[in-house]
Amino acid sequence: MDQFDLFLDKLKEENIPSHYSSFINTTLESLPNKAIKHFNLFKGLSVAAGICIIISGGVYAGTKLYENIMHEPEEKHLDSYVVTEEEKEKFKISEEEAIEFGIKYVKEFIGIDIELNILPTKDDNDDVVDSKPIWLTREIAGYNDLYYMISYRDLNSTPYNAENYYLVEISEYGEFRSFVHQNAISYTQENMEKIGLTALEARNEAEIVFKKYLKDYHYEDYELTYFGWGSSLAGEEYERKDQYVTQWNATFVKSYNGLLDNHDSIQIGFTPTSMELELLNISNTSKYENNELVITKEQAIEIARNEDMSIEKDKPIKEIICDLRINTMNSNVYLRENYKKQFESREINNEAMYNLDENGQASNIVTFSTEERTRKTWQVCVIYDYDGDGIEAFTYYIDATTGEIIGGNLFNDFYYEEFSKNAENNYAYK
Repeated sequence: MDQFDLFLDKLKEENIPSHYSSFINTTLESLPNKAIKHFNLFKGLSVAAGICIIISGGVYAGTKLYENIMHEPEEKHLDSYVVTEEEKEKFKISEEEAIEFGIKYVKEFIGIDIELNILPTKDDNDDVVDSKPIWLTREIAGYNDLYYMISYRDLNSTPYNAENYYLVEISEYGEFRSFVHQNAISYTQENMEKIGLTALEARNEAEIVFKKYLKDYHYEDYELTYFGWGSSLAGEEYERKDQYVTQWNATFVKSYNGLLDNHDSIQIGFTPTSMELELLNISNTSKYENNELVITKEQAIEIARNEDMSIEKDKPIKEIICDLRINTMNSNVYLRENYKKQFESREINNEAMYNLDENGQASNIVTFSTEERTRKTWQVCVIYDYDGDGIEAFTYYIDATTGEIIGGNLFNDFYYEEFSKNAENNYAYK
Protein backbone atom coordinates (compact mmCIF):
# COMPACT_ATOMS: atom_id res chain seq x y z
CA MET A 1 0.00 0.00 0.00
CA ASP A 2 1.55 3.34 -1.04
CA GLN A 3 1.51 6.58 0.96
CA PHE A 4 -1.56 7.98 -0.76
CA ASP A 5 -3.56 4.79 -0.01
CA LEU A 6 -2.48 5.06 3.62
CA PHE A 7 -3.66 8.66 3.68
CA LEU A 8 -7.09 7.74 2.30
CA ASP A 9 -7.54 4.93 4.83
CA LYS A 10 -6.43 7.22 7.64
CA LEU A 11 -8.88 9.87 6.42
CA LYS A 12 -11.79 7.43 6.78
CA GLU A 13 -10.84 6.77 10.39
CA GLU A 14 -10.68 10.41 11.44
CA ASN A 15 -13.42 11.93 13.59
CA ILE A 16 -14.92 14.35 11.09
CA PRO A 17 -18.20 16.32 11.21
CA SER A 18 -21.22 14.15 10.44
CA HIS A 19 -22.50 16.39 7.65
CA TYR A 20 -19.19 15.91 5.77
CA SER A 21 -18.52 12.22 6.48
CA SER A 22 -21.02 10.71 4.06
CA PHE A 23 -19.80 12.88 1.21
CA ILE A 24 -16.13 12.07 1.91
CA ASN A 25 -16.74 8.34 2.19
CA THR A 26 -18.79 8.32 -1.00
CA THR A 27 -16.07 10.28 -2.79
CA LEU A 28 -13.31 7.94 -1.61
CA GLU A 29 -15.24 4.80 -2.49
CA SER A 30 -15.94 6.17 -5.98
CA LEU A 31 -12.27 6.79 -6.76
CA PRO A 32 -11.03 4.00 -9.12
CA ASN A 33 -8.01 2.34 -7.52
CA LYS A 34 -6.30 1.93 -10.83
CA ALA A 35 -6.72 5.59 -11.61
CA ILE A 36 -5.24 6.52 -8.23
CA LYS A 37 -2.20 4.34 -8.91
CA HIS A 38 -1.55 6.31 -12.09
CA PHE A 39 -1.90 9.74 -10.46
CA ASN A 40 1.35 11.61 -10.27
CA LEU A 41 2.27 13.09 -6.92
CA PHE A 42 0.93 16.51 -7.78
CA LYS A 43 -2.51 15.23 -8.73
CA GLY A 44 -2.63 12.98 -5.70
CA LEU A 45 -1.86 15.84 -3.38
CA SER A 46 -4.49 17.97 -5.12
CA VAL A 47 -7.18 15.40 -4.27
CA ALA A 48 -5.88 15.20 -0.71
CA ALA A 49 -5.85 18.96 -0.39
CA GLY A 50 -9.42 19.19 -1.66
CA ILE A 51 -10.59 16.70 0.94
CA CYS A 52 -8.66 18.50 3.67
CA ILE A 53 -10.38 21.75 2.72
CA ILE A 54 -13.71 20.06 3.35
CA ILE A 55 -12.62 18.82 6.77
CA SER A 56 -11.07 22.14 7.79
CA GLY A 57 -14.17 24.21 7.15
CA GLY A 58 -14.65 24.49 3.40
CA VAL A 59 -18.18 23.72 2.23
CA TYR A 60 -19.28 21.24 -0.38
CA ALA A 61 -22.37 22.17 -2.36
CA GLY A 62 -23.12 20.04 -5.38
CA THR A 63 -19.76 19.87 -7.12
CA LYS A 64 -18.45 23.23 -5.96
CA LEU A 65 -15.69 23.84 -3.41
CA TYR A 66 -15.56 27.35 -1.96
CA GLU A 67 -12.28 29.07 -1.27
CA ASN A 68 -11.57 30.11 2.30
CA ILE A 69 -11.74 33.89 2.67
CA MET A 70 -10.72 34.39 6.30
CA HIS A 71 -7.02 34.60 7.09
CA GLU A 72 -5.10 35.47 10.21
CA PRO A 73 -5.30 39.24 10.86
CA GLU A 74 -2.32 41.37 9.97
CA GLU A 75 -0.47 42.68 13.01
CA LYS A 76 0.94 46.20 12.67
CA HIS A 77 3.01 48.18 15.19
CA LEU A 78 2.78 51.95 15.55
CA ASP A 79 4.64 54.33 17.85
CA SER A 80 1.60 56.62 18.10
CA TYR A 81 -1.59 57.60 16.28
CA VAL A 82 0.33 60.33 14.46
CA VAL A 83 0.59 59.68 10.72
CA THR A 84 4.26 59.28 9.85
CA GLU A 85 6.04 60.92 6.93
CA GLU A 86 6.73 57.44 5.54
CA GLU A 87 3.01 56.69 5.51
CA LYS A 88 2.25 60.07 4.00
CA GLU A 89 4.64 59.36 1.09
CA LYS A 90 2.42 56.40 0.16
CA PHE A 91 -0.70 58.58 -0.10
CA LYS A 92 -2.20 58.68 -3.59
CA ILE A 93 -2.89 62.41 -3.31
CA SER A 94 -1.02 65.41 -1.94
CA GLU A 95 -2.33 67.99 0.52
CA GLU A 96 -2.96 70.39 -2.35
CA GLU A 97 -4.96 67.78 -4.23
CA ALA A 98 -6.92 66.89 -1.09
CA ILE A 99 -7.87 70.54 -0.62
CA GLU A 100 -9.15 70.72 -4.21
CA PHE A 101 -11.08 67.45 -3.81
CA GLY A 102 -12.81 68.85 -0.71
CA ILE A 103 -13.85 71.98 -2.58
CA LYS A 104 -15.18 69.88 -5.46
CA TYR A 105 -17.19 67.49 -3.27
CA VAL A 106 -18.86 70.22 -1.21
CA LYS A 107 -19.71 72.10 -4.42
CA GLU A 108 -21.26 68.92 -5.87
CA PHE A 109 -23.28 68.08 -2.77
CA ILE A 110 -24.62 71.47 -1.67
CA GLY A 111 -23.58 73.95 -4.33
CA ILE A 112 -21.44 76.09 -2.02
CA ASP A 113 -18.12 77.66 -3.00
CA ILE A 114 -15.60 77.25 -0.21
CA GLU A 115 -11.94 77.95 0.48
CA LEU A 116 -9.44 77.03 3.17
CA ASN A 117 -10.44 78.37 6.55
CA ILE A 118 -7.22 79.88 7.87
CA LEU A 119 -8.20 81.31 11.25
CA PRO A 120 -6.03 83.85 13.04
CA THR A 121 -4.93 82.81 16.53
CA LYS A 122 -2.43 84.17 19.03
CA ASP A 123 0.78 82.51 20.12
CA ASP A 124 2.51 82.71 23.51
CA ASN A 125 3.82 86.19 22.66
CA ASP A 126 0.30 87.39 21.88
CA ASP A 127 1.19 87.66 18.20
CA VAL A 128 -1.46 86.80 15.60
CA VAL A 129 -0.65 83.65 13.62
CA ASP A 130 -2.57 81.60 11.10
CA SER A 131 -3.86 78.30 12.49
CA LYS A 132 -3.40 75.09 10.53
CA PRO A 133 -6.43 74.32 8.32
CA ILE A 134 -5.45 70.75 7.35
CA TRP A 135 -4.50 67.73 9.44
CA LEU A 136 -3.45 64.16 8.79
CA THR A 137 -5.16 61.60 10.97
CA ARG A 138 -5.97 57.90 11.24
CA GLU A 139 -8.94 55.84 12.25
CA ILE A 140 -7.94 52.67 14.08
CA ALA A 141 -11.40 51.15 13.90
CA GLY A 142 -12.14 50.41 10.27
CA TYR A 143 -8.96 48.93 8.85
CA ASN A 144 -6.57 51.63 10.05
CA ASP A 145 -7.85 54.21 7.56
CA LEU A 146 -5.71 57.29 6.91
CA TYR A 147 -7.24 60.57 5.79
CA TYR A 148 -7.01 64.34 5.61
CA MET A 149 -9.24 66.51 7.76
CA ILE A 150 -9.63 69.97 6.21
CA SER A 151 -11.32 73.13 7.50
CA TYR A 152 -13.04 75.38 4.94
CA ARG A 153 -15.20 78.46 5.06
CA ASP A 154 -18.02 79.60 2.80
CA LEU A 155 -16.77 82.29 0.42
CA ASN A 156 -19.97 84.24 1.09
CA SER A 157 -19.67 84.09 4.87
CA THR A 158 -17.96 86.57 7.14
CA PRO A 159 -14.20 86.00 6.76
CA TYR A 160 -12.55 84.08 9.55
CA ASN A 161 -15.75 83.36 11.42
CA ALA A 162 -14.64 80.63 13.81
CA GLU A 163 -18.22 79.54 14.40
CA ASN A 164 -19.14 78.98 10.75
CA TYR A 165 -17.04 76.42 8.89
CA TYR A 166 -17.04 73.13 6.99
CA LEU A 167 -14.91 70.25 8.23
CA VAL A 168 -14.30 67.81 5.36
CA GLU A 169 -12.60 64.40 5.44
CA ILE A 170 -10.80 63.15 2.31
CA SER A 171 -9.21 59.69 2.25
CA GLU A 172 -5.60 59.04 1.29
CA TYR A 173 -6.98 57.94 -2.10
CA GLY A 174 -8.91 61.15 -2.75
CA GLU A 175 -12.30 59.73 -1.78
CA PHE A 176 -14.93 61.75 0.07
CA ARG A 177 -15.57 60.50 3.63
CA SER A 178 -17.70 63.14 5.30
CA PHE A 179 -18.32 66.78 6.01
CA VAL A 180 -19.81 68.67 8.91
CA HIS A 181 -21.07 72.22 8.59
CA GLN A 182 -20.69 74.01 11.88
CA ASN A 183 -23.13 76.90 11.62
CA ALA A 184 -23.79 79.02 14.67
CA ILE A 185 -27.19 80.54 13.91
CA SER A 186 -28.69 83.08 16.28
CA TYR A 187 -32.43 82.42 16.36
CA THR A 188 -34.58 85.45 17.03
CA GLN A 189 -38.32 85.76 17.39
CA GLU A 190 -38.45 86.61 13.68
CA ASN A 191 -36.87 83.39 12.46
CA MET A 192 -38.11 81.03 15.17
CA GLU A 193 -40.76 79.80 12.74
CA LYS A 194 -37.94 78.05 10.85
CA ILE A 195 -37.82 75.55 13.67
CA GLY A 196 -40.65 74.36 15.89
CA LEU A 197 -41.47 71.10 14.12
CA THR A 198 -42.32 67.91 15.93
CA ALA A 199 -40.05 64.91 15.38
CA LEU A 200 -42.61 63.21 13.14
CA GLU A 201 -43.07 66.36 11.06
CA ALA A 202 -39.33 66.76 10.67
CA ARG A 203 -38.96 63.07 9.79
CA ASN A 204 -41.09 63.65 6.71
CA GLU A 205 -38.51 66.20 5.57
CA ALA A 206 -35.64 63.68 5.76
CA GLU A 207 -36.69 62.03 2.47
CA ILE A 208 -36.89 65.42 0.76
CA VAL A 209 -33.40 66.38 1.96
CA PHE A 210 -31.97 63.01 0.88
CA LYS A 211 -33.37 63.30 -2.64
CA LYS A 212 -32.40 66.96 -2.95
CA TYR A 213 -28.73 66.59 -2.07
CA LEU A 214 -27.90 62.95 -2.84
CA LYS A 215 -28.94 62.75 -6.47
CA ASP A 216 -26.46 59.95 -7.26
CA TYR A 217 -28.03 57.67 -4.63
CA HIS A 218 -31.32 55.80 -4.93
CA TYR A 219 -33.50 56.60 -1.93
CA GLU A 220 -35.56 53.43 -2.35
CA ASP A 221 -32.44 51.30 -1.80
CA TYR A 222 -32.04 52.60 1.76
CA GLU A 223 -33.92 52.19 5.03
CA LEU A 224 -34.22 54.96 7.58
CA THR A 225 -32.81 53.39 10.76
CA TYR A 226 -32.37 56.47 12.93
CA PHE A 227 -34.05 59.84 13.15
CA GLY A 228 -33.59 62.11 16.13
CA TRP A 229 -32.31 65.28 17.71
CA GLY A 230 -29.04 66.74 16.51
CA SER A 231 -28.68 70.16 18.13
CA SER A 232 -31.05 72.61 19.75
CA LEU A 233 -31.15 76.10 21.17
CA ALA A 234 -28.70 76.58 24.02
CA GLY A 235 -30.11 76.31 27.51
CA GLU A 236 -31.50 73.56 29.70
CA GLU A 237 -35.06 74.74 29.12
CA TYR A 238 -34.69 73.97 25.38
CA GLU A 239 -32.90 70.62 25.48
CA ARG A 240 -34.71 67.49 24.29
CA LYS A 241 -37.77 69.44 23.20
CA ASP A 242 -38.79 69.04 19.59
CA GLN A 243 -39.87 72.63 18.99
CA TYR A 244 -36.40 73.96 19.84
CA VAL A 245 -34.37 71.53 17.70
CA THR A 246 -32.21 73.40 15.18
CA GLN A 247 -30.76 70.31 13.48
CA TRP A 248 -32.31 66.89 12.94
CA ASN A 249 -30.12 63.89 12.17
CA ALA A 250 -31.09 60.91 10.03
CA THR A 251 -29.26 57.68 9.19
CA PHE A 252 -30.09 55.66 6.08
CA VAL A 253 -28.70 52.13 5.66
CA LYS A 254 -28.45 50.20 2.39
CA SER A 255 -30.99 47.38 2.28
CA TYR A 256 -30.84 44.14 0.30
CA ASN A 257 -34.26 42.53 0.48
CA GLY A 258 -34.53 43.43 4.15
CA LEU A 259 -30.91 42.67 5.09
CA LEU A 260 -29.19 45.87 6.19
CA ASP A 261 -25.56 46.63 5.41
CA ASN A 262 -24.50 48.96 8.21
CA HIS A 263 -21.17 49.51 6.48
CA ASP A 264 -23.01 51.19 3.60
CA SER A 265 -24.86 54.08 5.19
CA ILE A 266 -25.56 57.77 4.83
CA GLN A 267 -25.97 60.14 7.74
CA ILE A 268 -27.42 63.59 7.19
CA GLY A 269 -28.15 66.51 9.46
CA PHE A 270 -30.46 69.31 8.33
CA THR A 271 -32.22 72.37 9.62
CA PRO A 272 -36.00 71.99 9.89
CA THR A 273 -38.31 73.82 7.46
CA SER A 274 -35.47 75.34 5.38
CA MET A 275 -34.02 71.82 5.01
CA GLU A 276 -30.44 73.00 4.52
CA LEU A 277 -27.85 70.23 4.69
CA GLU A 278 -25.60 70.76 7.71
CA LEU A 279 -23.96 67.34 8.04
CA LEU A 280 -23.15 64.56 5.60
CA ASN A 281 -21.33 61.33 6.34
CA ILE A 282 -21.16 58.69 3.61
CA SER A 283 -19.80 55.37 4.85
CA ASN A 284 -19.05 52.71 2.27
CA THR A 285 -15.73 51.21 3.33
CA SER A 286 -16.37 47.71 2.04
CA LYS A 287 -18.59 46.62 -0.85
CA TYR A 288 -21.16 43.95 0.04
CA GLU A 289 -20.38 40.82 -1.96
CA ASN A 290 -23.88 39.29 -1.74
CA ASN A 291 -22.41 35.81 -1.40
CA GLU A 292 -24.47 32.63 -1.73
CA LEU A 293 -26.50 31.14 1.10
CA VAL A 294 -25.05 27.63 1.44
CA ILE A 295 -24.62 27.05 5.17
CA THR A 296 -27.80 26.17 7.05
CA LYS A 297 -28.86 27.84 10.26
CA GLU A 298 -28.28 24.59 12.17
CA GLN A 299 -24.76 24.25 10.78
CA ALA A 300 -23.94 27.85 11.70
CA ILE A 301 -25.12 27.33 15.28
CA GLU A 302 -23.00 24.19 15.58
CA ILE A 303 -19.92 25.97 14.21
CA ALA A 304 -20.34 28.82 16.68
CA ARG A 305 -21.05 26.48 19.58
CA ASN A 306 -17.92 24.41 18.91
CA GLU A 307 -15.76 27.51 18.58
CA ASP A 308 -17.13 29.02 21.77
CA MET A 309 -16.64 25.86 23.78
CA SER A 310 -12.98 25.83 22.73
CA ILE A 311 -12.53 29.40 24.02
CA GLU A 312 -14.90 29.76 26.99
CA LYS A 313 -14.17 27.01 29.52
CA ASP A 314 -16.03 28.41 32.53
CA LYS A 315 -19.37 29.90 31.45
CA PRO A 316 -22.19 27.47 30.54
CA ILE A 317 -24.25 28.44 27.50
CA LYS A 318 -27.77 29.54 28.37
CA GLU A 319 -29.16 30.33 24.93
CA ILE A 320 -28.11 30.71 21.28
CA ILE A 321 -29.80 33.14 18.89
CA CYS A 322 -29.16 32.99 15.15
CA ASP A 323 -30.36 34.91 12.10
CA LEU A 324 -29.09 36.13 8.74
CA ARG A 325 -27.28 39.46 8.67
CA ILE A 326 -24.72 41.38 6.62
CA ASN A 327 -21.41 41.76 8.46
CA THR A 328 -17.86 42.80 7.72
CA MET A 329 -14.79 40.78 8.64
CA ASN A 330 -12.95 41.72 11.80
CA SER A 331 -10.28 40.29 14.07
CA ASN A 332 -12.36 40.03 17.25
CA VAL A 333 -12.58 36.23 17.40
CA TYR A 334 -8.85 35.98 16.75
CA LEU A 335 -8.22 38.46 19.58
CA ARG A 336 -10.50 36.56 21.93
CA GLU A 337 -8.73 33.31 21.12
CA ASN A 338 -5.25 34.74 21.66
CA TYR A 339 -5.76 37.58 24.16
CA LYS A 340 -8.91 36.52 25.99
CA LYS A 341 -8.35 38.35 29.27
CA GLN A 342 -7.25 41.65 27.69
CA PHE A 343 -9.95 41.50 25.04
CA GLU A 344 -12.86 40.75 27.35
CA SER A 345 -11.72 43.38 29.85
CA ARG A 346 -11.66 45.96 26.98
CA GLU A 347 -7.91 46.53 27.29
CA ILE A 348 -7.91 45.77 23.58
CA ASN A 349 -10.13 48.46 22.08
CA ASN A 350 -11.12 48.87 18.42
CA GLU A 351 -8.86 45.96 17.46
CA ALA A 352 -5.84 47.73 18.93
CA MET A 353 -3.66 47.43 22.04
CA TYR A 354 -1.80 50.46 23.35
CA ASN A 355 -0.36 52.25 26.38
CA LEU A 356 -1.71 55.57 27.67
CA ASP A 357 0.53 58.18 29.28
CA GLU A 358 -0.52 60.65 31.98
CA ASN A 359 -1.85 63.02 29.28
CA GLY A 360 -4.01 60.34 27.71
CA GLN A 361 -1.78 59.99 24.65
CA ALA A 362 -1.51 56.51 23.13
CA SER A 363 1.82 54.87 22.37
CA ASN A 364 3.23 51.41 21.60
CA ILE A 365 0.13 50.66 19.52
CA VAL A 366 -0.49 47.23 18.02
CA THR A 367 -3.35 46.96 15.53
CA PHE A 368 -4.94 43.82 14.08
CA SER A 369 -6.59 44.25 10.71
CA THR A 370 -8.36 41.89 8.33
CA GLU A 371 -9.16 42.15 4.66
CA GLU A 372 -12.11 44.41 3.89
CA ARG A 373 -14.84 41.91 3.05
CA THR A 374 -18.55 42.43 3.68
CA ARG A 375 -20.56 39.24 3.43
CA LYS A 376 -23.89 37.58 4.07
CA THR A 377 -23.46 35.80 7.40
CA TRP A 378 -25.30 33.84 10.01
CA GLN A 379 -25.08 36.09 13.05
CA VAL A 380 -24.92 33.72 16.00
CA CYS A 381 -25.12 35.09 19.52
CA VAL A 382 -24.02 32.82 22.37
CA ILE A 383 -25.63 34.00 25.62
CA TYR A 384 -24.07 32.71 28.84
CA ASP A 385 -25.58 31.78 32.17
CA TYR A 386 -24.36 35.10 33.54
CA ASP A 387 -23.14 35.21 37.14
CA GLY A 388 -22.19 38.89 37.23
CA ASP A 389 -18.59 38.28 36.24
CA GLY A 390 -17.04 38.89 32.82
CA ILE A 391 -19.06 39.10 29.63
CA GLU A 392 -22.73 38.18 29.18
CA ALA A 393 -22.63 37.19 25.51
CA PHE A 394 -20.51 36.92 22.39
CA THR A 395 -21.70 37.19 18.79
CA TYR A 396 -20.07 35.23 15.98
CA TYR A 397 -20.29 36.03 12.26
CA ILE A 398 -20.43 32.75 10.29
CA ASP A 399 -19.92 33.20 6.55
CA ALA A 400 -23.08 31.97 4.83
CA THR A 401 -21.11 30.44 1.96
CA THR A 402 -17.90 29.01 3.39
CA GLY A 403 -18.96 28.36 6.98
CA GLU A 404 -15.92 30.22 8.28
CA ILE A 405 -15.97 32.44 11.35
CA ILE A 406 -15.09 35.79 9.79
CA GLY A 407 -15.56 38.00 12.86
CA GLY A 408 -17.61 38.72 15.92
CA ASN A 409 -18.54 41.17 18.63
CA LEU A 410 -18.13 41.25 22.39
CA PHE A 411 -21.86 41.90 22.87
CA ASN A 412 -25.28 40.61 21.92
CA ASP A 413 -25.72 42.28 18.53
CA PHE A 414 -29.41 41.37 18.39
CA TYR A 415 -30.07 43.15 21.69
CA TYR A 416 -28.42 46.35 20.51
CA GLU A 417 -30.33 46.25 17.22
CA GLU A 418 -33.61 46.25 19.12
CA PHE A 419 -32.35 48.75 21.69
CA SER A 420 -31.40 51.23 18.96
CA LYS A 421 -34.65 50.69 17.08
CA ASN A 422 -36.82 51.23 20.17
CA ALA A 423 -34.76 54.01 21.78
CA GLU A 424 -36.76 56.97 23.08
CA ASN A 425 -34.86 59.44 20.87
CA ASN A 426 -35.15 57.35 17.68
CA TYR A 427 -38.21 58.32 15.66
CA ALA A 428 -37.35 56.24 12.58
CA TYR A 429 -39.81 53.48 13.51
CA LYS A 430 -42.38 55.46 15.47
